[in-house]
Amino acid sequence: MDVSRRPRLHSRRPPDLFGTHHQPLHSGQLGGLQGRSQVPGRNIRNRGPKSGPRSARRRKARNRRQTGRGKRAASGRERPHGTSVVRDGKETMIPFGDAEIKDRIRALQTYLTGSEIDLAILSQNSDIYYYCGSMQPLYLVVPAAGESFAVARKATTRITADAPYLPIEPFTSGKDLAAIFARRNLTGARRIGLTLDRLSYVSTNRLAKLFADAELTDIAWNVRMLRAVKSESELAIQKRAGEIMAKVPDIIRAALEPGVTELELSALLESYFRLNGHGVVVGSRREGVDAIAFGVCSSGANSLAGTKFEGICGGVGLSPGTPYGASRDAIAAGTPIILDFAFNLDGYIIDQTRMASIGKPSDHVLAAYDTMAQIEDELAAML
Repeated sequence: MDVSRRPRLHSRRPPDLFGTHHQPLHSGQLGGLQGRSQVPGRNIRNRGPKSGPRSARRRKARNRRQTGRGKRAASGRERPHGTSVVRDGKETMIPFGDAEIKDRIRALQTYLTGSEIDLAILSQNSDIYYYCGSMQPLYLVVPAAGESFAVARKATTRITADAPYLPIEPFTSGKDLAAIFARRNLTGARRIGLTLDRLSYVSTNRLAKLFADAELTDIAWNVRMLRAVKSESELAIQKRAGEIMAKVPDIIRAALEPGVTELELSALLESYFRLNGHGVVVGSRREGVDAIAFGVCSSGANSLAGTKFEGICGGVGLSPGTPYGASRDAIAAGTPIILDFAFNLDGYIIDQTRMASIGKPSDHVLAAYDTMAQIEDELAAML
């Protein structure tokens, strides 16, 4: 990307880059769409006394009033796709209808039955969101046959707003959990499915104690494969995110000039993403790899900095304590710049990688780029 004649970077953002209306998605402007679900959620704390037996009784009574003690949290007609709810006096869109969520549950139950698994206990945030429409439950319990339900210590009001069809079981201790599963006749389950790619050893043992002699089995990969088949409403979210990210090349062209730092360029993109609906969190299920909120802007040798991330563009970061992303280094003219950013819209993440330079890159860099583009074309032709 030759940007030698681009305007200077100003402290005031260009108004045309941060508007809420975007051009339609064009082919070739968007990187691969990926269906990683990871939705951030504001945790609304239940207010009131916080300690002591009387406080505990009050909390339990309040939770029973809110949720009906394991009964349906709300009744009435199912919400269609795109329904809005009012939270804190503000209208919030719910991207999926209740019918779609229930179809997902039925598909999971079909898998559980075929695999002779009596019960799935989901704990990973994106899995919980996918199968109930809220990220706030601590666990989502899905029997192979019967009604799924949420288990939550707090934020029951938030769960009810997010997923009004979902029964909620509030708890405060391990004894409460045991009583919940006993009351629902689930303690006799012989095979329990857990997503062990992210569940801690302590939590695994806590759940194992609730089911005498049960076999624990890892269903993480199978759940991910079930989620990999996207519905029309999921694809619509990703398309909207793609339309927003299609403006990234324009922002880069308008900002690049000799002396601009990786951090300044990254911050400009991050501001654009946030103001256009980026949900901040871009999660990772990889062990030892923390979530990167936006992405990586790196240039020159910084793009080759070694990290435990399985990629070539982890970046140097700002310190050994935050070793990913942009550094404070200035970007030199003619130096290749890699911008690998993700956009989280309604919990669905698309990923886009662009390369740029200030002025014309060297012939060596252009030759390497052309070679990689040729390899990509040949691989695409094999599909």
